[in-house]
Amino acid sequence: MKLEPVTLYEFECGEMRGYLRGGGSAPGIEITAAGEGRALTPAGSGIFRLSHYLSDVTVGPEAALEAPGRSEELSGDLLSVRFPPSAQWPVDALVDFTLIEEGAIDIEFTFSFRQGIGSFETQVVSAFAEGIPAAYVHVGGEWFRPALRAKEICFFSRDEPAAAMIQSGRWDFYLERGYNVILDDRGYDYPLLVHLDDKSGWALVQMMITDECPSLSICSAPMQHNFSLVGRGAGAGEEITCHARLIYAQFGGLDSILPVYHKFVREVRGGQFAAARRG
Repeated sequence: MKLEPVTLYEFECGEMRGYLRGGGSAPGIEITAAGEGRALTPAGSGIFRLSHYLSDVTVGPEAALEAPGRSEELSGDLLSVRFPPSAQWPVDALVDFTLIEEGAIDIEFTFSFRQGIGSFETQVVSAFAEGIPAAYVHVGGEWFRPALRAKEICFFSRDEPAAAMIQSGRWDFYLERGYNVILDDRGYDYPLLVHLDDKSGWALVQMMITDECPSLSICSAPMQHNFSLVGRGAGAGEEITCHARLIYAQFGGLDSILPVYHKFVREVRGGQFAAARRG
């Protein structure tokens, strides 16, 4: 048994208040109050936690979190968290959290490979407070919120190769934990996960880039809204960057979220993402 130091950086970003955390077991964004004041994440946990590493030969649940020597650095509105490599996972990971505007945080994941890894994939886990429902996903041309039973995880893939990765057995550690693993054969239209309060119109929107996100998933008990990143082989010396944005705002219905997502995509493609603004 040991105590681990945890440093919290308090933030207020539009109608979101909470902490950015680089240390401990749940580095990420903890939202202690939003909109009308409700905490959206459990105490001590949060959103966009770099968690599982997977490849065509190895599966590492919590691998990124278990590597010793993680470090963090705060510079203005930017928190950088470094995840060192291990003998089993020769990859350096850097996660940058940047407050960019009222109600919006950009997250950039950079993976630098010291050795080649076949079919590398990593999962980013977002834990939500008790009582938060499953996220809305855009599938088959419409918004859909799956009705999950206790201890179920439902995947939505980008395409057939991504679906084949899910079916390869690399996610069987969820079965060992007592979960029923489901693959929705429709796949996702956009890598978007949305928590919407239907009465107030306040929504927490997590978004990524299609090319960088082979699948997304929703897990019940505890409720998690998750993304998988990369989903391809990486060569020695290669560096891969993935982009995400978190937005908390009022929307006039789910369809009004899509223009905000397309704006995010244009900014990433046009080099106007957070890292470019800092530079």
